[in-house]
Amino acid sequence: MPMIKVSGVSHAFATPDDGVVHALQDIDLEIADGEFVAIVGPSGCGKTTLINAMAGLDTPLVGTVTVAGQTPSAGNPDVSYVLAKDSLLPWRTTLSNAALALELQGVSKQEREKRALEALGIMGLGDFGGSYASQLSHGMRQRVALARSFAAKPRILLMDEPFSALDAQTRINVHDAFLSAWERNKMTVVLITHDLTEAVGLADRVIIMSRRPGRIKSIHDIDLPRPRSMVNLQGDDRFHQIYETIWQDLREEVIEDTSFQGKERVA
Repeated sequence: MPMIKVSGVSHAFATPDDGVVHALQDIDLEIADGEFVAIVGPSGCGKTTLINAMAGLDTPLVGTVTVAGQTPSAGNPDVSYVLAKDSLLPWRTTLSNAALALELQGVSKQEREKRALEALGIMGLGDFGGSYASQLSHGMRQRVALARSFAAKPRILLMDEPFSALDAQTRINVHDAFLSAWERNKMTVVLITHDLTEAVGLADRVIIMSRRPGRIKSIHDIDLPRPRSMVNLQGDDRFHQIYETIWQDLREEVIEDTSFQGKERVA
């Protein structure tokens, strides 16, 4: 049984002027337990709509989505959702922020602090447990948000542009910290990104979506060995070959999308 299964999903939204926006059309997708999948495509192609359906935050008008064989539901402790904004609580320390999901699940203080401290250590923040968000850099705050998800030990990690607000150098460092943490847990990951380098470097498969209404245009297997380092991949010929192949497939979908971080961006 796949960990996530999307069958015949189509979805549309009503607009304020009584129109209709068709967001998704005929999506079929299976994601295996422990697989890392990245979804790329132009803005407005329904990527977030699709991942929200996986999180149980939205119900498609047509088709079905199952997560671990069940209908998705918001608040499922087996699913964590990481967004572009770290959403740390400023009055909490780094440690208590990292332990927040466990606290909401009713885990004892001793156990949640142990797990949160372990997750912070994996993300390279073991010495910052007593710090507050205002004392951390943007990249460090995002690593705390990732540690919060890892501490909860979900079976599934959904990520919507979690690295998009980081500068290029910080992003690579956070990528490597994230990869190191994921290698220890191997939970199922679905990542939405506009950064093709990120998608190829992190994922087992890259799924390309078409312009709205979003359809799955193609799926590319990434045969780069693990464990990986985004720093080391920059000089890897095979990495650049895969990137170029996927870019040629993706190019016509995103050429007018100024938010996409590919080779060419035309307004």
